[in-house]
Amino acid sequence: MDAMMFTGFQATELGRAIDEINKMRAWRLSDEPIREDEPDADLLIMENRAKVKATIFLGYTSNMISSGVRETIRYYWLLPN
Repeated sequence: MDAMMFTGFQATELGRAIDEINKMRAWRLSDEPIREDEPDADLLIMENRAKVKATIFLGYTSNMISSGVRETIRYYWLLPN
């Protein structure tokens, strides 16, 4: 999959998007510093902060489906964390 990132403009942009999704999937609230004005006392505990993950909504256009990207998205999305 990594080699596909350099096979053309669309593949490069898809590769960049995949990299960004990987960052979002790996993100936890514990990665961020605790704000002084944190309104939720439960989020002051690091174990609780580590449980908070990013919510990702996947949106795509119909031309992506008809151009064959559907299989790439489906394959990648089904990979284990």
